[in-house]
Amino acid sequence: MDPVSALGVAAAALQFLDASSDGDGLLLTREIAVKAYTAFQEIRSSAESSTERNKQLEDNIRAAKNLRSSLISASTSQRTADPVTELTTRCASKSDELLTLLEYVRGSGKDISSIRATFRAVKKGKHIEKLHSSLTEDRVALDQMISQKLLSSIDLLTVVQSNEFAHLSSSVQKLIGDLVEQRIAQQANHDILAGKLDSVRSDMQLRFSDADRTMMREKVLESLFFPEIYQRRSEIKEPAPNTLGWLFAPESEASSTSSVESERYNESDSDSEQGSENDSAWESDTESNDECRSQPLWSNFRQWLREDTSMYWISGKAGSGKSTLMSHIVNDQRTLHDLNIWREGHELKVLSFFFWRAGTRLQNSVLGLLRSLLYQLCLLQPLIADNILARLSTPVGMIPIWTERSLLDHITMAVQTSIGFRFCVFIDGLDEFTGPYDDLIDHINLLQGFGNLKVCASSRPELELANKLRGLKQLRLQDLNWGDIKHFVQGSLTKTQLDQKERIDLAKQIVGRAEGVFLWASLVTQSLLKGIMAGDDQDIIQTRLNSLPADMEQLFERMLKGVDVVYHKSLALYVQLKIIEREFNLDPFTISIIATLQLQKRISSYEQFVNQCEKTELWITTRSAGLLEVYDYPKDPQKERKEDWKRCKTKFINNKPHFMLVADSLLDRCRCAKDEAYPAMLEYEKRSTRWIHRSAFEFFSNLSEKIPSFKPVLSREALFRKISASYISYLSAAPSCMVDELLTDETLMVLRLRTCLRFVSKWYNEYPTTASVLLDNMFSLYTRLEKDELWGAETQEWFDPDTDDFTAEIAFWSECVATENWPYISSRIGCISKRTAGSLVVAHLMAMSMDYMQERFDSLAETLLRLTLQRLEVGGVGQTPTYKCIASAAHYDSYSTAPLLGGCFICASWREVVLDTPVSIMSRLIHIISRPLFYRESPRFDINFSLFSKKLPEPFLTLIEITHLYVAPNLKLKRMSVQISAHAWARFRYSLLEREYDRSNDRIEKLISAIQVPRGVKLLCVPSFKKRPSPITHFFTGWEQVVELKDSQFVSFHPSTATSSQLLSLFKCFLSTPDPEFHMTPDSYKKREEVCDLLLQEIKSAKLGLDGSQQLVAAACIQAGLLDPDIEETSKRYL
Repeated sequence: MDPVSALGVAAAALQFLDASSDGDGLLLTREIAVKAYTAFQEIRSSAESSTERNKQLEDNIRAAKNLRSSLISASTSQRTADPVTELTTRCASKSDELLTLLEYVRGSGKDISSIRATFRAVKKGKHIEKLHSSLTEDRVALDQMISQKLLSSIDLLTVVQSNEFAHLSSSVQKLIGDLVEQRIAQQANHDILAGKLDSVRSDMQLRFSDADRTMMREKVLESLFFPEIYQRRSEIKEPAPNTLGWLFAPESEASSTSSVESERYNESDSDSEQGSENDSAWESDTESNDECRSQPLWSNFRQWLREDTSMYWISGKAGSGKSTLMSHIVNDQRTLHDLNIWREGHELKVLSFFFWRAGTRLQNSVLGLLRSLLYQLCLLQPLIADNILARLSTPVGMIPIWTERSLLDHITMAVQTSIGFRFCVFIDGLDEFTGPYDDLIDHINLLQGFGNLKVCASSRPELELANKLRGLKQLRLQDLNWGDIKHFVQGSLTKTQLDQKERIDLAKQIVGRAEGVFLWASLVTQSLLKGIMAGDDQDIIQTRLNSLPADMEQLFERMLKGVDVVYHKSLALYVQLKIIEREFNLDPFTISIIATLQLQKRISSYEQFVNQCEKTELWITTRSAGLLEVYDYPKDPQKERKEDWKRCKTKFINNKPHFMLVADSLLDRCRCAKDEAYPAMLEYEKRSTRWIHRSAFEFFSNLSEKIPSFKPVLSREALFRKISASYISYLSAAPSCMVDELLTDETLMVLRLRTCLRFVSKWYNEYPTTASVLLDNMFSLYTRLEKDELWGAETQEWFDPDTDDFTAEIAFWSECVATENWPYISSRIGCISKRTAGSLVVAHLMAMSMDYMQERFDSLAETLLRLTLQRLEVGGVGQTPTYKCIASAAHYDSYSTAPLLGGCFICASWREVVLDTPVSIMSRLIHIISRPLFYRESPRFDINFSLFSKKLPEPFLTLIEITHLYVAPNLKLKRMSVQISAHAWARFRYSLLEREYDRSNDRIEKLISAIQVPRGVKLLCVPSFKKRPSPITHFFTGWEQVVELKDSQFVSFHPSTATSSQLLSLFKCFLSTPDPEFHMTPDSYKKREEVCDLLLQEIKSAKLGLDGSQQLVAAACIQAGLLDPDIEETSKRYL
């Protein structure tokens, strides 16, 4: 179709839906459908028929006929089919029906009595409303087709300049003129935005390699991800067989029926209401009823998927099956098929989020919604992650805490800049959102307004939501799911011994009373099935059905009356556990823990415990009247757990499991054979409980106020103590294995311990004394476990478990940090300090506090300073100090030196007493210095950067000063290292974060010279060894093997301030990448010779105090390092 012809069709369709009148004071754009609808309303609201009204009706009829002719003429002149032409054809068909109805009500031009006209208007009222709604939707659809499909594919400037433009109506000419201006403005904005993004991408490519970009993208994804992101959707049950087919039925089946059919259905309903009871079978009767029920107004969903960009609202009563429907839509391939028509050559991305009020904070908040959407966007389109990284204001590699504002900004930018994409977002449960609905709807409307994104949302028809969503394309589920309920009830009753007539009659009653609430029908059917299986006859079944209330809350109360009073205590416990889960955002308590919690006597075998778990599952289901159910969390974990157990080589069991925490219980754990059979009890670690529906959760939340017997038996403190004791009891008895032999995953024991510690941390502040006693028990348990059971602990991120660093004590306190048990740590810091490894534990906690609780850093630094002063006896009769040095083992073999820590430092030295070798302690101090400056990765990504933006505390600066700690950047030098005072690095770090220095391509002396630290530079000269020192592994994961040198194996000295500045000027540093790089300045050989001469002169100076042999070693190492002809080539290749 040529551009002008296409615009002609569009103009005809718009004129039909927006009819223009003359200029005699009437409205210029009044819909024909509205005119007809208004006329009907006037007839129905008045018993009189005036001549003026009749004349107005006749004018409307005549105008509609003329517009219909124009519409048909424009559309039939085009030989090719396209969406606009198809829509105009539909409009013409609807106009025929509209005009027929209009003439019928008016009496085909004859005067009829007002009573008869009113009767006709009432009789055709429903169908008139349907046509009015349908034409309104067509108007919206046509607007979108013209603006987003037709006009976007037409060169408007060419149309304006064509000869045919003058023949278009003035309204179409004005439309094109406005669109030309709008398109020019949009293109200008897009060019500006695209230019900025191109600049950002170019900068990213220069700063990061492909591997770095991949790593940074993964960081963004990990920072956005949360464990419950897909939980709610994955827990929704599959729809019952033979249900929900109507949603994707062919349009001919789902479309509105004709007026003739409507009248037939109404007559059928009328006959039914008059008491006709002659149906031979319910199938034929319900088919008629289903046809009647297909009459409610609902917007064609498949058409919305294929054509529309507006929002679609699925509303429904509580329990009608909205979440099941939304999950079905997201999973059904027909959704993608229809959306592929809408995308029209663009790349399609489908996103989803399922709110869950009974879940965690992120499952029922805007923050969770936005994090989930941005996570999915970055996962589906990696360039979006690149753009996020480029726009972050934090130092390179650091991901800030996500806020609603920042998330919304990034999502908005992602959608706006994704010109070649179409996004469809499905959001379930708007009513399960716990914040103000205004905020939620505003966010959705903002995203909806970009034209390339549309939203389908579901919710209960709560008044506030209904007011905000009224007028959208929508469906009401309770009006459309009667057939689904019929199929479900019929299928359930087919399994009984009832004859066909009894089943039909019973099913008919259930479907009728359900009123579209699928949950009600399901619960009632289950209740009747129990009675039928128990031998109830037809009269008892009927009595049972009649006694069940239609209201859901009343039905729940009736169901609970069937639970024996002696079981109310157990049910109250189950409800308490679910409330605690929600209060503290906990993972669901497993069947294993609930079974241990309910133990009344000691059991001593795994087989007995399996029996206890089986009983617990049965008790939960029966004593809650089926309103709580047991499920696999996540789905079907048994197969995976069995495979893990089978492939593991290291396994542990308890020879005498007690499953009850008692004072005299022994931890009799031991390794078992590699071919040990899979313990069935492990299956219950991934099985938990959930409410069958949100309405059940709401009902039970305040049940104790209604029914006194459901009041909790245990106090809050007693319950917390008992749950924690159950955790400890279970993990001390249960089998364990090393899930991953490569040690990249935690062991089962570590996962259990962490869960327990996390639970205690939630209520520590309420009951600190009780919690402290339980954590002391946990500490005792940790120290009695074999080291291999702790593989994969949080501590593995910090040091190698093969060394003495890895102890149960370190593991315990590290896990306390990771699970935010800082109050307990503070209460026990005095005891920690007195232990043999006290300084190491405190140093380790201080290093970890940078990630988890920077407020604790200052106090820990004071404690470590006190312990260090005691060790060095500063100010007293101190022991003779010596200097220790650690350096990369590869440093002596090649130029590609392996850094000690995260790409930052190549060696370090410090002062220490002869009798102690605290390498592990100093390695953590080095880590603290380098971490904020050369941030690479963190175990947590919602890290708080307030510590990084302030000066390190004075106790820490004093600590690194009294130990004379020096660290050398990863310069590629032979036989020498340029060490810089840790105090200077720390001060430089603060200056850098204060933006006092350029982070890219600067020289070290510019970074350090302004930092007034005496003796800031030290040269470390290491000669060749006849026998290379043995590598040691004392350090956090990420450090390569290193060698530890005694002071007799190296020579060190402090150059003068002037010479130090000259030396540092030889090197350039690159701090704009995740891994900082230090390199020799190109073409600097002459300068290096000058600096070398200065250093050789100073070596001979008596001020340095070097003896003859030391001078010879220092001179040889300096010449080997600075005058190496290959070092500059290495730098050039990098630069």
